[in-house]
Amino acid sequence: MLRAFLATTQEHCLYAFFHLAAYTGARRGELLNLRWTDVDLDKPQIHITGTAAVLDRQRVEGTTKSGRSRVVSLDPSTVRVLKAHRARQDEERLRLGESWKGGGAYVFTTGWGTRSSRTRPAP
Repeated sequence: MLRAFLATTQEHCLYAFFHLAAYTGARRGELLNLRWTDVDLDKPQIHITGTAAVLDRQRVEGTTKSGRSRVVSLDPSTVRVLKAHRARQDEERLRLGESWKGGGAYVFTTGWGTRSSRTRPAP
């Protein structure tokens, strides 16, 4: 079932998010808080250091559910997915130029580069 879902969503803008959630067990808020500095594709691993949520329409960042950070190992297919995601994000940043609002810190952003607080594409 998971394999079918991922195959169906492979061209979706949130595919990397879905893949990472499925293969690492990271929570939604942990992935929304994930920064590229937390990703080490050479080791390969990610550092889960916090979480993000939306309360009263404001993004709020905090600690993980356990209150501790953790390291999660990545398999080769997840490394490929993250490399492709980063390449697409870099292309989008170049294409949008000054319209890109994010600094490139977050792994999952909105279509204009700001840190994402949702897992649905913007309308």
